[in-house]
Amino acid sequence: MTTLRRPVVLYMHTCPFCSWSARVVAKLDRRGRVGLLSMSHPEAQAMLEQFPIEARYQTWILAYPDGRLVRPPEATLALLDLLSALAPVAWLVRRLRLQRLVGRVEKVVSTYRGELGKLIPKKGAIQRFP
Repeated sequence: MTTLRRPVVLYMHTCPFCSWSARVVAKLDRRGRVGLLSMSHPEAQAMLEQFPIEARYQTWILAYPDGRLVRPPEATLALLDLLSALAPVAWLVRRLRLQRLVGRVEKVVSTYRGELGKLIPKKGAIQRFP
């Protein structure tokens, strides 16, 4: 298994909304602080072994170089912190104690990502690994 040099977003490349979201992360991440990898990639599969099969693909996961895997809503705030342009949003969410709201929004998005994907032009998966 490859040693990670930075946190990596693991996402479903077969989900148009998820692939679109990964491309948005790539555009916002001008410093290259975040990697992107499809959950179907063998490296991602090895990282995901600690989750039961039915729980692996419910939402995206942030994998850290130390082996930790974090899911939303914690992963959402961590990702916002990593994306310099959105770090103030993460600060504001923490300051106003809106973490529960972020969790609820994430749940709604995860539940309806299939429908949201129908609204987005289909493009290929993006990969930035390790």
